[in-house]
Amino acid sequence: MATLFAFEGEDAVPATDVTGVAWGCCDIPSYEHCQAAAEEVVPGYKVMHAPGGKSACVKTKTPIAKGELRCGSLDPVSGAYGRWHHLNVWRVPAAVWTGLPRKWTPEAVDAALLAMEGLVIVGYATLDADAKALLCAHVANSVHHAK
Repeated sequence: MATLFAFEGEDAVPATDVTGVAWGCCDIPSYEHCQAAAEEVVPGYKVMHAPGGKSACVKTKTPIAKGELRCGSLDPVSGAYGRWHHLNVWRVPAAVWTGLPRKWTPEAVDAALLAMEGLVIVGYATLDADAKALLCAHVANSVHHAK
């Protein structure tokens, strides 16, 4: 088995192939580590201001303008968020609206969405107050709920 070096010099760290303990300057993660990483909960939905006018709404087929609020879902194959929607046509998934309180006040909806941050939805906590108010009003309106 040939030994490789991650870098040259006096402090060179020998790197072995995948059967060895180390590769480069760090340890190869164990199987258990990789299995646990695969089981990590990744939020299924993302809300954000569009960074540019490159994405299009999948429902209306129109561009989402830079800075406009958009909502998307996680593609489990690529691991990226996509299927972006304009906020006004986004169908609020059951995973989100079932987490809302029974009495929908703006403060209660805001608190519920903050509690879902990182579990069901990502990006809500970083929105400005106006965007949060728009999203809360949309999410609290049962007309927009999916299922």
